Amino acid sequence: MTFAFSAFFSGLLPLSDSLVIELADRSGLDFSRIRMGGTIGYAIVVLIVGRLLDMAPQIQFAVVSAALVVFAAHMWRLPEAGIRANAADDPKVSHGKGLLSLFTSNEIAFVLVFAFISSAAIGFIGAFLGRYAVELGEGQNLVGVLSAVSAASEIPILLVSSKLVRRFGEMNLLIFSCFMAALRLVLVGTGIVPVMICGQLLQSVSYMTVYYSCVTYIANHTYEDCRARGQSAFAMVQSGLSVVVANLFGGWACDALGTHAGFLAFALASTIVAVAALVAYVLWRRSAAPRPEGQAAA
Repeated sequence: MTFAFSAFFSGLLPLSDSLVIELADRSGLDFSRIRMGGTIGYAIVVLIVGRLLDMAPQIQFAVVSAALVVFAAHMWRLPEAGIRANAADDPKVSHGKGLLSLFTSNEIAFVLVFAFISSAAIGFIGAFLGRYAVELGEGQNLVGVLSAVSAASEIPILLVSSKLVRRFGEMNLLIFSCFMAALRLVLVGTGIVPVMICGQLLQSVSYMTVYYSCVTYIANHTYEDCRARGQSAFAMVQSGLSVVVANLFGGWACDALGTHAGFLAFALASTIVAVAALVAYVLWRRSAAPRPEGQAAA
């Protein structure tokens, strides 16, 4: 049942992102302002649901089911967006096969790698924060509060996300976010509630910067007929592969070392992999950079 649910649920975000980005571009709207609705809604819901789950854990299934029905009703009312029917010969349309053929730049490989690193770190927190709260003598209410704090921290970033992308670029934000995700693991792993709250505040610069950078990068570097599939590739990394790695290796680390040490071990592993990916990216940029004519001739 979990597999059946996830098979459909995981596709909602990339599909809705692709649709909303295209409609926002047509209307001259800022995607980050629209995305803020999800952040605010999440922050409110987790506070309420956190308290309810302490009293009746089984209610989560009814809550999610009802929310998805409301979501479906609203999505049904949105206007259709898609590629022009007469665009078969348009150079902006891809006719290739394979993952890389969806994108206009091979740099997407590094975008997905950095997204994987940060998403795996955040996936670890999502998977084991509840278990850690129980070990600390707390309950789902603490998880709800920490989740609300993390969601609220996204709001100021969303307000300036487009400016940050223009100022620093998507790749620099992605690299920075990987190290912030590792720091967040360390802070949450302390088990000290005020410090854990500080760690959850880093959701803004460990998750939302990754999410916004990847979504905008993919929207700007995919062919017109590949936007939904491009967003799906990001979702496969963010919600698929990274979550699998976080659960498998995170579960092993927590069982072998304890949850506290597991957080620290995963933070160290995330940092090492992020440094290795950064070195590889710098070397790739140098090899891909065009050489001056004199140098090329020599």
